[in-house]
Order: sequence, then structure tokens, then C-alpha cells
Amino acid sequence: MLKEQNILTETEYSFVNTDDFSLRKIRNLYAHANICAIYFVIKKDENETLWPLTENDTAILLYDLISEAVFNLILKIVSSTFIKEVKAKFDINLDEYLASQKLTFKTLTSKELLVLKGFPSDYIPDDLNIPEEAKIRLIDNV
Repeated sequence: MLKEQNILTETEYSFVNTDDFSLRKIRNLYAHANICAIYFVIKKDENETLWPLTENDTAILLYDLISEAVFNLILKIVSSTFIKEVKAKFDINLDEYLASQKLTFKTLTSKELLVLKGFPSDYIPDDLNIPEEAKIRLIDNV
């Protein structure tokens, strides 16, 4: 509805709803996913730093990265109801800012999690018939 009323641009709408890791997707990860296997990724040059979603520091980092955009989107939406003279002072377009703020997440397998924690990838043998989700929960508790 906000996009149809030209309150949000296509880029802003995607940031909220449809991007691979939009606000809606991040919310759904925290609310519904097995976050033990999901890591927020920060890339610098060829190096990746993985931040587990289970850690408070990761939530704080994500907040730092998206809060400015979220605050400005809220201000943009609220200001759309202001009188024209006041609304003109809040001419907010976040397209360029959002284009530079791409979030990347990675879902790791149980074998990748084992290696990340310093264990051999075959530490939990495959012939035990433990479901992948159960393996991930076990590894997270190590």
C-alpha cells in the first residue's frame, strides 16, 4: 500500500519486504528459523567474518547497521501525513543508502559448524541417523 501510494520507493519497499534479507526476512529468521546454523557475514576484501545469530553482539551489530534506515523510513511514512510545507522538510529517499547496505547471511551445515568450532567434520558420524537439525542443536551446545 505504501508503495502504491508513492510513499516508499521500490528500493525502500524491497528493503522492508522482499529483498533476500529484508527486514521481514530478518524478523522471520529470529522468530522461526533454527538460528544456530545461521550466521551474519561481514566481508572485507577476501575475508569473511561470521557472526552467529544466537549471540547478543550480532543483534546489536544488525541494529547498528539497519536502525538508521528503519528510523528514516518511519519518519518518511509519518511525514507523508504532514501538511505540504512541513512534509517538504522531510523529503527522504533512502535508495542510495540502502544500495550500499546489503546484508549477507550464511546457513552452515552441521559439518561446517563442526569445523568452525574446531572439530573434524566427521566428528558426528553420518550412520547415527541423527537429523541435521538435531546435529546443529547438539553442536551449538558444545
